[in-house]
Amino acid sequence: MRYLNLILLIVVLGVTASIFFALNHGIHSDVFWFNLSFSCFLEILFFGAIIKISSQPLITLPNAAVVTQINYYIIISVALILAYNFYVYNFVNPIWYFVSITVLSLFYLVLIGFTFQGGQAQQQDADEVTNLVEKRMQKLADLNKIKFSFLNSVNGKQSLTEVVGYSKRLDLVIEKAAMLPIAKLEKKPEFVSQLNEMLFALQNEISKLNAENPTTHFLANLKQLEVLTDKIDSFITISKQTFN
Repeated sequence: MRYLNLILLIVVLGVTASIFFALNHGIHSDVFWFNLSFSCFLEILFFGAIIKISSQPLITLPNAAVVTQINYYIIISVALILAYNFYVYNFVNPIWYFVSITVLSLFYLVLIGFTFQGGQAQQQDADEVTNLVEKRMQKLADLNKIKFSFLNSVNGKQSLTEVVGYSKRLDLVIEKAAMLPIAKLEKKPEFVSQLNEMLFALQNEISKLNAENPTTHFLANLKQLEVLTDKIDSFITISKQTFN
């Protein structure tokens, strides 16, 4: 695709030059050479923007914003060229035409610079949001594994009052852990490390739970889970007060 755009650019430049020379016989003025050079510059700019976009794996906000401004600049420049050469060529000194193009180019050069910076800032914000969403989804997946592991372990005894009560308790703690703000967790590595250790211990204790064990043994293990779950709940509640 990139090489195809380069070939098209060469063809377009050749056609443009041929049209200019075909329509302007004899001595060529400064305006003629300026129009030819500037038209070729606009074509190179246009195809350059296409090549830049097509060479990117994804269209980023900075690139999209800059290309949009470049397209506006090309459209306005072409309109200015046509307006001057077809309508006001005989009434306006060429110097004002050159100045207009120069001022327009400088204006868009500054505008494109600011646009690119603004696009980069927006892209960074978008990347951060995407990153936070991905981390939250991963955290939810990890927490749900604990819940599913518990449900598998109590299969056959899920109707016990103790199991029903603990299941609801576990749901509340998992929901509380899931609601922890990811952005603030990244600033609390010690908290995250301790919480992960406690969740790992809970997961390990759940793996020891076996519905085939005698009810007394099963309930004793369930009691251990309740103690660990309460510790996690208290740890989250107390630690959240330091997040603000």
